Amino acid sequence: MKKFFFVFLCSNLAYWIAALSRGYVSASSSIVIEGILYFFLTWWLLWKYKDDGESIVRILFPLFFGLFWLELPYRIVGINDAGLYFTMFHLLTTPIAIMLSLYGYRQRNYIVSIIGIVCWFLLALVGNVYWTEYAQYGSLESQINLSGQTVIDVEGKKVSIDECQENYIVIYLHTGPLFDLDKHPEFVKLTNNPQVRFVESLEDIAAFSPRAKHTPTIIILNDQRDVVFKGSIRFATYKLKNFLFNQKGTE
Repeated sequence: MKKFFFVFLCSNLAYWIAALSRGYVSASSSIVIEGILYFFLTWWLLWKYKDDGESIVRILFPLFFGLFWLELPYRIVGINDAGLYFTMFHLLTTPIAIMLSLYGYRQRNYIVSIIGIVCWFLLALVGNVYWTEYAQYGSLESQINLSGQTVIDVEGKKVSIDECQENYIVIYLHTGPLFDLDKHPEFVKLTNNPQVRFVESLEDIAAFSPRAKHTPTIIILNDQRDVVFKGSIRFATYKLKNFLFNQKGTE
């Protein structure tokens, strides 16, 4: 039991160090910090107890228990809290970091370990960006057509979607003051394309992105006025560029 509590306390300490860092660094950085802490903690514990002759499970169980004993009840209680979706990605990446450490320590196959670590970093950094996008905006679960609809722009002017002649309509939905579009020059340049009609709207975004309560949402309509994209300005830039230069907006 002494070893169990020691491993559990070490694991819980690593968890709280990473958890507290979330208030000071980006989500991706926090995931990397937690993964690195658990990678080296696992390696150290395996080295520390290498001669005790007991099953590896006697280390891994309290290690995982220290990671999850607060996290899982927190997730279960707040299962309907959309804000919790943003920090869930580490529940996948941290266990992978632990298993990479276990593999590296026991197999000593450093080439495979290095490849695994590189893949893990890509998963933690790039994967979290896509996860955050999904967690914040969800996905287009069914086809939505906005023909016959009107939007009210920030100047109070009604814009009929049916009267727009452009191939694409980009609707910038927000619930508060306008965000600084100057920080996204590529997006602004794309919306100035003759094929694009850009509208800023104060309409309620709940029907499109229930999770995005305080974040601007971009909606793109194709020439049939189907909603073909909803999400952040960052992802909207990639999508609009693809539509304009590859002509896939109606697919």
